[in-house]
Amino acid sequence: MREDAMADAVGDMDLVSTLLARELDGASQRGVTPAAVLAALNSRHLAAHGRIVHVSAEDGHVIASQPAIGQSRRTLIDFLGPTQPLTAFGDRAGVMQIILPDGVEAIAAVRNLAAPLGQVAVLHPVSRALSIWHQRRSGLALLFATAALVLAAITIGFIVQSRRARAADEDCDCIRERIDTALNRGHCGLWDWDLARGRIYWSDSMYAMLGYARTGQYMSFGEVSGFIHHDDVDLYALADAISRGEATHLDQEFRVRDSAGQWIWLKARAELVIDRRTHAQHLVGIVVDSSEQRRMAERTATADARLRDAVEAISEAFVLWDADNRLVLCNAKYQQLHKLPPELAVAGVCHDEIMHSSAQPSIDQEPMRSLRGHDGSSSYEARLSDGRWLQINGRRTKDGGSVSVGTDITKLKQQEERLTQSEHQSRRPWPRAPTAPNPNSWPI
Repeated sequence: MREDAMADAVGDMDLVSTLLARELDGASQRGVTPAAVLAALNSRHLAAHGRIVHVSAEDGHVIASQPAIGQSRRTLIDFLGPTQPLTAFGDRAGVMQIILPDGVEAIAAVRNLAAPLGQVAVLHPVSRALSIWHQRRSGLALLFATAALVLAAITIGFIVQSRRARAADEDCDCIRERIDTALNRGHCGLWDWDLARGRIYWSDSMYAMLGYARTGQYMSFGEVSGFIHHDDVDLYALADAISRGEATHLDQEFRVRDSAGQWIWLKARAELVIDRRTHAQHLVGIVVDSSEQRRMAERTATADARLRDAVEAISEAFVLWDADNRLVLCNAKYQQLHKLPPELAVAGVCHDEIMHSSAQPSIDQEPMRSLRGHDGSSSYEARLSDGRWLQINGRRTKDGGSVSVGTDITKLKQQEERLTQSEHQSRRPWPRAPTAPNPNSWPI
């Protein structure tokens, strides 16, 4: 504070003036001039601090000064001013703050000296007395300015970082909402199983898929295990296998009970991941609702079984090939016709392999009637070596495959042959009857 600095300067002036008075009195008794005393004390107590000293004789004229001013007939009043009480009261006036004749504000003290000396006046300009305080104030101001600048920089950095963090959080929330939307639309859920802590994180889509309300950020191992059908998967055994290093992923289908108490089929695919920060093991993956797929698979299997039963029930030989000329479906009549072994009568076997391994029926080299349509269909008749007739109808399917049906038309051919024979017999001429003799020509 400025008041403290002024108080310290006043105290120093009192000590310095007392010291000078004592030194000058002692030097006067030893016959040493006042100028020599001031020169001896100048470097330590006067010039270094900017103090000014005037020594007067008994008549009031100044006889020595520091800094030196040369020969002069001026008095202390000329240096201190006529309005000050210091020269009149001397030691009793103490240390005072006065205005010098040149307008400079100074701290002054006057001490009386023993004859032949009169008084010693010590002046200390206020500006020099407060120089240390000004330096400290400048230093503190610089320190406060630097601290304010650093604090402002930290504040600006904090605001910028806060905005970046807020923007990053908003981006994360946006990405999470998009992921949740995608998971909801796909009837999927996200799992994050912390194996070390025994807690599992479910995404919002997982709760929505099962109809549960989120009660916390994580679910305990026991809660999740209570939802899962124990006949499908054992989470305890899975966690133990992962801890022993026997398993690193999960790819399994199991049932989970929803909020209505119904069992929903889920397909889980997860992989073991090591957290980079905590080095903990996490089983992270996705769970898909496969109930509809299972229902569709069951309906497809039922429809396929019905189709197979219908194909087996027909009396014709039936075979269906795909676009790659591989077997899709055939019935027992086709297997009997070609003497096809059961291990080849499965879907996916190529046509060449079946033709090579099966026994082809013997066809007589008789003319066969054939008809080919514009839509890729074909129909022809063939007579087997055992006398049977087959009408084989085939056509292309929309996916590039082909379907063929062989119908036994032996009875129809036999009927057609009888009709043909009957027609030939009906067109043959009748034999003429013998002519009866004319009774008139008989002899009488």
